[in-house]
Formats: sequence, C-alpha cells, structure tokens
Amino acid sequence: IEPSSGRILGMTSYSAIDPNWAKRSAYELYPMASLFKIITASAALENHKITPETVIEFRGNSYSENPRYWDISPRGRNNRMVASYAMGKSINPVYGRVASDIAGKTSVRASVSRFGFNQELLPGIPAKPSQAGEPINNHGLRLMGAGLDHDVKISPLHAAVIMSAIANGGKMMVPGLTSSIVDASGVEKEMFTPRELRRLVTPETSASLTRMLSSTVLTG
Repeated sequence: IEPSSGRILGMTSYSAIDPNWAKRSAYELYPMASLFKIITASAALENHKITPETVIEFRGNSYSENPRYWDISPRGRNNRMVASYAMGKSINPVYGRVASDIAGKTSVRASVSRFGFNQELLPGIPAKPSQAGEPINNHGLRLMGAGLDHDVKISPLHAAVIMSAIANGGKMMVPGLTSSIVDASGVEKEMFTPRELRRLVTPETSASLTRMLSSTVLTG
C-alpha cells in the first residue's frame, strides 16, 4: 500500500490446494498473533504510560505463553527490557504486562475499537470485519496484549491498512483497490481519489511506533 494515498500497489496469494482461495484470501480472517503487540503498545503510548525507551520488568521466559509466570517479584531479580527491543524480539511477557499493568483494559479496548475491530471498517470492500472479544479477566487481557489470544482475528487487507497508517503519521486511508471504473462505452468513472478513513494514533505515537517497529528488522 502507498501510505500517503491508500492506493494498493500489489496484492497476491497462492494455494496449490484450493485455487479459489486466492480470490478471497486478502479478505478472510486469520489469527492476528503478535501483530496485536502494536495495538498494545499504541494503548500505552497514547496515554503517555510508556515511551520507546521505557524499561519494563517481567518474569518468565521471553517467549512464555503462560501469563501466570509473568508477575514481577517484589524481591527484585526480575528480567528487564526496553520496550523497543521487546517489540523487535516480540517478547510476550513484556507486552502482556503492558496490557494489564501499564495501559489497562479500558485503554486496550479503546485501541481495539480505534484500530477498526468489531465493526464495518471498509465499506464497499468485501473484507470480513476483524474480531476481538473482550477479555474476561486479567489472564485473558495479558494473552490478548501479547498476541496469544487466538480468537483475535484480522484480514490481511486490514492488517496492511493498519501498518500503512502507522507509516502515514497515524492517518488511515481508504484502500484503493481500483484506479477507476470503466463503463460499457469505455468511459472512466469513479476515479481513485485518496480519502482519509480515520486517525488511528497521534503523529507522536506514530513516530514512536515507527521507531519500535524498526527494531524488528534492526535487532529482532
């Protein structure tokens, strides 16, 4: 996607098993997994609870999938990691704790809504609405924050639109799937015009997320 306009520059998929899958693959829903850490981080950044340089303590293995072991010990000797580095390495306990102990459930749920889940985000485009239920307890919130809630699902198109918005200073553009529509007489109609869909995050949060996500390819 061209971030500034929303124009789709390329879209492809392939299945040797089901050729028809390619026609709908960009619009179907799949587990979001660790991409959800971006939403978790945005919830904390938007509320000035963290910066990319914030050091976050945690217990348990970096890739632990059991929030029961993530609580920090009051005696010290906890693991410590900078938020940016933890994004690059996709550290589950860090972003599970950011969701539950730093950003909080209300902020995470607000980010979920702002990012376009559980709603018709892309009118006129056959993408299924992305899904993210409400965590029933702190354990569930941590799983969600770390990207381990397998019921959080998103379409590839929606995921690409989110990433494009972060690259566009936080402004989400309507994805342009066509340049124009040509009628039976050969006249072009409905020419593509860039349109802002909504603002996901502030420019400051967008800049912070960009720095944090850059660590995925620099050190992750």
